[in-house]
Amino acid sequence: MTLPTRDEVDKKAVDINNAINYKFKDGDIEEIVAEKQKFRKNPHNYAMRKTLLLKQRDQAEVEGHKEKARELNRQLEELEERAVELDRRRTSNINSISYINQRNRERNLIEAEKAAIVEGEAARKAAADPFTRRACRPSLVTKVRDPEVNDLLKAKLAEEQKKLEAKLKKVEGEANGDAAAAGGQPAPQSQSQSQSQNQNEKTDAKVSNERRNSEDLYAVHDFDIKIDLEVPMSGSSMVPYNRAAQPVKEVTPRRSLNLEDYKKRRGLI
Repeated sequence: MTLPTRDEVDKKAVDINNAINYKFKDGDIEEIVAEKQKFRKNPHNYAMRKTLLLKQRDQAEVEGHKEKARELNRQLEELEERAVELDRRRTSNINSISYINQRNRERNLIEAEKAAIVEGEAARKAAADPFTRRACRPSLVTKVRDPEVNDLLKAKLAEEQKKLEAKLKKVEGEANGDAAAAGGQPAPQSQSQSQSQNQNEKTDAKVSNERRNSEDLYAVHDFDIKIDLEVPMSGSSMVPYNRAAQPVKEVTPRRSLNLEDYKKRRGLI
């Protein structure tokens, strides 16, 4: 193998420099793209490729190139078959993904139902805990209750009203009897009143004991406080204040002064 001469080296240097500084033209770019498309099986954009083939086929038919038109028709058929195959693969992937999503959705629903059952059983077996947050809803005034609940509430209120009226009548009768027996003098507490008071105290004590023995911690704070205040029945007499009529002073008419009279009085004229 002979060594290159100086002329050959200079020539290669010039060729390399020209290649580095070469500016590509439109024809060169089209030729490069055509060479790349020749060895590519599937185009990047099927729509653009199909449009280009249709345009070339129509041009070949107009010019009378039958062989070229048949070749372009064959390429169009291959392109359509390839597009159908790719669409079938894509839809199969979508169907498989949809099946997996549906299966996961059904499994999540079953697991949620099982978790709800377990949570309900644990809530029934759990002890009373005052620090646990409870789900509650405010009772709205505009919300209508069920008819059964309304009937129960009305019956309960009527029963309590009857008991209260009977108790008031009993207390009034005992007070009238004591007043008649004592001749209008204040008497000590009667035996029936003391018995009723003792009975009320026993009932309150029983209820308080039941609250203490109850396992529910909220029952400890469930109690009522009754405060009876003795208010005098006789109202304070209001003395009406009559404001004395003040004598009205007689107003004498005043004579208006003009400018000349004013100057005469002041000694200006």
